[in-house]
Amino acid sequence: MINETMMQEIIDMKQKGYSINEIVEYYDAKPGKAPSRPSIRKYYGMDGMPDDPGANLAKDKVFDEEPWKSAIIAILKNNPKKIYGSSVYDVLEERFIENDGYDHLLGSDRTLRTYIGYLKESGQVEMPEPDRRIYEHVFGRPEELVID
Repeated sequence: MINETMMQEIIDMKQKGYSINEIVEYYDAKPGKAPSRPSIRKYYGMDGMPDDPGANLAKDKVFDEEPWKSAIIAILKNNPKKIYGSSVYDVLEERFIENDGYDHLLGSDRTLRTYIGYLKESGQVEMPEPDRRIYEHVFGRPEELVID
């Protein structure tokens, strides 16, 4: 995969008058993995750096359409404690396959867990911080401690 620095270098070298072959030779001479000729040709054809270079690489989310999205968000909001992706998957199977007559879910358990992570990271679902145990330092030797 070509990084943004390489993209910018290719565009800058084009503006300085380098040909595609000269850019290929430049990257072949550098240590490390060189970008492929089709990648160089692709970025050579651009006039400037794209706003979001990785935008075309993102896949569509399988569960990001209705009725799946609203059902997943409802399940997560109704269960504020930690809920596992496999449990959400089981609820979706029960609700849509057994009751609504769907043949199968659109994705696997792993796909659903990834989608739940995406919902949390994008702020579409806010999950509370888990209750954690607070540990404090106890001074003294263990045999001196008296437990009531």
